Order: sequence, then structure tokens, then C-alpha cells
Amino acid sequence: MPRCLNKNCREKFEPKRFLQKYCEKKECQIESNTQLALKNLEGIKKKKFTEMKVSAYSSKYKDELQKEINKLSRMIDLKFYSTCIDCGRILKDDVHGSHYHNVGGNENIRYNLHNIHASLGHCNVWSSGNKQGYQKGLIERYGEEYAEYIEFGIKEKYKSMHFSNNEIYEAIPVVRKLIRDFETFIFNDPIQARNQMNQIINLYK
Repeated sequence: MPRCLNKNCREKFEPKRFLQKYCEKKECQIESNTQLALKNLEGIKKKKFTEMKVSAYSSKYKDELQKEINKLSRMIDLKFYSTCIDCGRILKDDVHGSHYHNVGGNENIRYNLHNIHASLGHCNVWSSGNKQGYQKGLIERYGEEYAEYIEFGIKEKYKSMHFSNNEIYEAIPVVRKLIRDFETFIFNDPIQARNQMNQIINLYK
């Protein structure tokens, strides 16, 4: 038989409830309720601290999630293609996750993998705002219907998306795990891969 956890008691007792740690004496039940309340309070404090931390570092976590999402997008493209979506040249060391619709002014789709495709760093930096090459690359690779969806449809479909600080914070470890486990997934093509990964990340419901 277990001993009562009340340090002023410590008598052996026969439990009447599953995982009962205090005997049935009144003072021991009071101690049990006190410890449970303190545990719950500690949990509330911890939750509050996490919320404050997430709020205080919201910009940091937004950038961190973007970095991981960009990496995942690059991994998807490099699994199927070896060329830049913008200029068609071979992707070498300086590979970026290039947004078709820039992050500024498009917060609603900044984490959507369909809006991010692998490009050379030079194209991502210097072709920003001039998407003719990017659009041509999408058409040649996936067809006009998909290219039109990226240009117009994706913004319309997710125009009212707003992400809370907690959603951003909680998505980071999910994306990191997808990156670690990437080679265990089987994809038919990059579009299907992006659909599947977006679904798992669960920001674009």
C-alpha cells in the first residue's frame, strides 16, 4: 500500500481512487486540494509567460517561420527541378525561396508554399517587382491554369487570412519536422507536395 504524501501524515492507506496520493483524513484531503490548486496555478503562470514571450517576440517568430517555409519550398523544387523558376539557369549554391507576391503587402499568403518557388539569389533580389520571368517559368513548368492561380487566385482565395502570434509560434516546429522528415514523403509532383505540406502546417485551412 502507498504512503500518504502529506509530510505530516505519511501513513499507509488503501487507495479508493486511481492514482490517489493522499489518504482520506480531512487534513490530508485539504493538503491534496491545496497542491492541486498550486499545480494548476503554476500551469496558468507558465501559459501566461509563453503568451507574453510569443507576443514580445512576434516579429522574430514571423521571420523564423518564413525562413523555414522558404527552406521547405526550396527542398520541394530541388527534388523535381534543377533550374531557377525566374531565369531558367541551373540552381547552384545561392538558392532562395522566391515569393511571387512579395511579403510586403501580402501577409496573408507569405507562408503559402504555392507563392514560394526556388530561384537564384540574384533573381530573387533584383527581379523583385518584375515577375515576367517568374510567370513564364510557372507556365512552362506547370501550365497556364496554375500560373493564373498563382497570379490572381491565391490572393483571392486567402485574402482574409490573419495569423495569430500563437499560430505562427506553433507552426515553426511543425515545419522544422517536415524538413527533417522530408525524404520520407512520396510526392507525385511539386504542386501535390505543396498542397500536402500546406495541409500539414495547417495555416491555410
